[in-house]
Amino acid sequence: MSEQLPDLMDAISFDPEAGMFSAQGPRAALERLGAAMSAAFQDEELLRDLLSRAELD
Repeated sequence: MSEQLPDLMDAISFDPEAGMFSAQGPRAALERLGAAMSAAFQDEELLRDLLSRAELD
């Protein structure tokens, strides 16, 4: 999010559980996040780049 949707950093919160992704926020912000996630999953090169730089908790 910090790279592609920095304006949503304060609008969306995450509450990950084992095996589940959870995000809370205003509908418009969540729709933009969903569109960005869908685009990443459709672009193998982008997805590999993002996952290679992900920081695990």
